[in-house]
Amino acid sequence: MVSSFCGAMGVAGWLVMLLVWVALIAAVVWGITRLFPDRADPGASALPRQRDNEDAEPQLVNAHRH
Repeated sequence: MVSSFCGAMGVAGWLVMLLVWVALIAAVVWGITRLFPDRADPGASALPRQRDNEDAEPQLVNAHRH
C-alpha cells in the first residue's frame, strides 16, 4: 500500500511547505496592492499625470486644429 503523505514528511519538509505558502500568499497580496493602489494615498501612482505648464489636450489634437 501507499504510505501516508503526512507521515512521510519530516519537520524540515513541513517548514519548507509553510514558507512556500507564506511566500505565495505574500506575493499575491503584493500583486493585488500594486494593481489596485489606494487612491486616497497622495503617493500612489494614478493615471498618467500632466506635467507642469502642459495643456490637458494631446499635442496631436492641437496640431489638427491649426
